[in-house]
Amino acid sequence: MHGFEAGGAQRRTLTLAGALAARGLEVDLVVAHGQGPLRAELPPAVRLVEVGGRPAALPGLRSSRGTRLAAAIPGLVRYIRGTGPQVLMAAANHATLAAVLAHRRADRPGTALVIRVSNALIGGRNRPQDRLRRWTIRRFYGRADGVVAVSADLAREITELVPDLAPCTRVVPNPVVDENLSSRAARPPSHLWLTDGGAQVALAVGRMEAQKDFATLLRAMALVRRSRPARLLILGDGSERPMLTTLAQELGLGPDVLAMPGFDPNPFPAMARAACFVLSSRWEGMPGALIEAMALGCPVVSTDCPGGSREVLRDGALGPLVPVGNAEALATAVIELLETPPDRPALMARAQDFTVAASAAAYHAALEDAWIRRRAG
Repeated sequence: MHGFEAGGAQRRTLTLAGALAARGLEVDLVVAHGQGPLRAELPPAVRLVEVGGRPAALPGLRSSRGTRLAAAIPGLVRYIRGTGPQVLMAAANHATLAAVLAHRRADRPGTALVIRVSNALIGGRNRPQDRLRRWTIRRFYGRADGVVAVSADLAREITELVPDLAPCTRVVPNPVVDENLSSRAARPPSHLWLTDGGAQVALAVGRMEAQKDFATLLRAMALVRRSRPARLLILGDGSERPMLTTLAQELGLGPDVLAMPGFDPNPFPAMARAACFVLSSRWEGMPGALIEAMALGCPVVSTDCPGGSREVLRDGALGPLVPVGNAEALATAVIELLETPPDRPALMARAQDFTVAASAAAYHAALEDAWIRRRAG
């Protein structure tokens, strides 16, 4: 983690840290800077370590979070040498190269390195920056003692890029569903549309960044509105908000149709009450928000993007899968869900495959296996 940024991935990292600590492990959560809206959710049994660092560029790390984490490498090296953890796990894609380089520089044979593939690495793209990323992955990731991929699709991708990692790669589901989900969902929703008895509400949750492709979702909503009354609620924030605001105006999606109130630390009441949940992403890892919506019985539609959506929805048996970037297909799927909701108990049953307890047990086993590999040399 760079810090306690708002987002489902960050929340699941905190959940996993707490669940591993509950299993008796000593867990340090190592971040560049420990500020952000999720700071208060740090589990009490988890020690926070801030390694700091100022922004710097590093080849192969194109995202802003990646460049910030590159500057934290010296502090991470000091942490590894000073604390001597048995296992160092890079919890997300953008942290991996920094962790690999710090682990190499620290030169501590007793610390195993685990890479967690949390999102599509390349996702079939072939832009210049993707070719650089592909080279970086092949050049550096093979040093890992273990790989945890959050979906079978991501496991295939990492082992195709680095075949030597196949023997130590495990598919481990994200820790998504816990015992508090129902009680959090029972709280009053943050937006009045969810209780006012008006037109059905389609819900999306996530950062307003290119990955989530909310622009296609807005275009799809404009098409839905030609056929039936409906409203779209997007919970999240990010750099694309100005663009999305402009696009909404161009599409004629006024405040009676579209609401973008920003990040909501508790999106679960909205998931429990929305008519459907829409994942419009260009790529994913194992989409936690999709699973959370299913756990609460909310009908779901997803793009058939690289990552775990097809896996979660059992090849479309539990919800429509539509081509990435296709507003027409997305609109058709949303209309079908609004008019003919699927079997909600089946959605809820599938979500139970992603419980925090099961995930923590699988992570514990993967970390232990990597440490044994490191000791075996």
